[in-house]
Amino acid sequence: MEKDKLIKMLIGFLPLLLLFLDPPEGMDPKAWGLFPFYAGAILMVMLRPVGEATALAIFLGLYAVIMRGHTVALSGFALTMTWLVVGAYIIAQAFRDTNLGKRISFWMIR
Repeated sequence: MEKDKLIKMLIGFLPLLLLFLDPPEGMDPKAWGLFPFYAGAILMVMLRPVGEATALAIFLGLYAVIMRGHTVALSGFALTMTWLVVGAYIIAQAFRDTNLGKRISFWMIR
């Protein structure tokens, strides 16, 4: 792994240091426990040391292991809305990769 990517990866894991701090006054401890994982995932997606899916899978796994929240971490995959968004993302990626949208638009113009 390149030095630049390694540094970006380490910066992505920095928000996990917030797990050692007490939650701010008035904040639910469960919400404070989730915040470092969200912040780390967003930071890693912004810095791009790895792909988006890899970064999100890393932080999902870290949450499930560190917080022992297997059911909470995986509960979102039981919702149909999640799979609708995933399906739309995959279809959009396929349209972009194959230039299908461009070909359909040229066919309609012709």
